[in-house]
Amino acid sequence: MASPQRPEFHGSSGGGVSHSEGQRPGHPPAGNRVRFLVTLLIVVILLGAFFYWIAFGWEGTGGYWWHPQATPTQSSASRPITGTGLAAMNATDRRPYIGQSFQLSNVPIQRKIKNQMFWIGTNSQSPILVVLNSNQNPAQFNPLSTGNTVDVTGKVMKAPPTPDAASQWSLNDPDLAQLEKEGVYIQATQMYRAPR
Repeated sequence: MASPQRPEFHGSSGGGVSHSEGQRPGHPPAGNRVRFLVTLLIVVILLGAFFYWIAFGWEGTGGYWWHPQATPTQSSASRPITGTGLAAMNATDRRPYIGQSFQLSNVPIQRKIKNQMFWIGTNSQSPILVVLNSNQNPAQFNPLSTGNTVDVTGKVMKAPPTPDAASQWSLNDPDLAQLEKEGVYIQATQMYRAPR
């Protein structure tokens, strides 16, 4: 006579199948949920940083939504450089212009040192250093880079001695040598991106 089979019991208590501690039936283990949430958080942070860079930029890059980049040298080729500063810009010896006002429109940036300092001039000219005074927010010059054209207003100033320029402006050796050679710089009261 066959003995009756005992039915398996799948209740939540008793000798049924036990689930790992802390895990609910139908849910992944807690460790997998934590890994997923951490990965999701990292992805959200990276995407947020990328979109912030596109929108506003930092350190002279990005900012393509609110700060469109000018096409390098194209506008300077189509629009001539004008202004009272042309005489000083074209002079071999710029020292006689010390103390005079300086205004140039549509002058290209040869090289950006930092947001407050630029070498300006065409590639055929010896550059002149522009130092912005504190009346303009340096952050507005983040989008400017080599080849962009600007309008500059200021005054021709005597270049400080090399040790002073190195300590005040943190210039590197090639910049210090160029500044000493030029003997002057422009203390800018206003500087704007030139209209295209």
